[in-house]
Amino acid sequence: MKEKTAKSKSIKGHLNSWVKEAIEHSGISQTKLAKILADRKIITSNDRSIVQKMTTTRVVKAHEVFAIAEITGFPAPNQTEDDAILVPRVSKIAAGSLTELASVDNLEDFPRIPAAGLSFGVWIAMEVDGGSMDKISPHGSLIFVNLADKEMVSGRCYVFQDEDGSASYKRFYANPLRFEPWSNGDYETFYPDQMPKIIGAVYRTTFEIFTPKVRN
Repeated sequence: MKEKTAKSKSIKGHLNSWVKEAIEHSGISQTKLAKILADRKIITSNDRSIVQKMTTTRVVKAHEVFAIAEITGFPAPNQTEDDAILVPRVSKIAAGSLTELASVDNLEDFPRIPAAGLSFGVWIAMEVDGGSMDKISPHGSLIFVNLADKEMVSGRCYVFQDEDGSASYKRFYANPLRFEPWSNGDYETFYPDQMPKIIGAVYRTTFEIFTPKVRN
């Protein structure tokens, strides 16, 4: 319990320092940042003291970290007070090259989104393009892929490198070797001659039914 408390305090202090550095990096005032955050409904009121407390003692939540990073242009840390992590959001084409863990060195170049409750791993998020998995992941969904998990289990969903070198998302079956769509539409099953390069196992799929307009 003491170890967890100490860890929580360490993360909290790190985030308070990060908010201060983000404000200094951007050159905007605490008053202006408070107004932008309030306009976006990130904080409850247009109150400079809320931002001031974020730089000292106040808990900084995942959605606040993400918003401040976007507003200030200052890179977000990879851990938040509420145990969310910030996951690189990678394009389908870029994800196709992530077939070795060494490739994750390049993930710092991608924007990050907060995600809570993910187990140990090396994570990326990808937007689903198309309807071949629309029974669980409609077009536009986000899937969370663990690059560190490539254990092949029949019936499990994976992202793999297709014949074009980009990423494809399907269900794996071993006998015969195939990757099946999971869709209401008419999509073909992929029967490779040999196991394709596996990018990672899919652990989560999410779909936003409403995206509010971003206001500056």
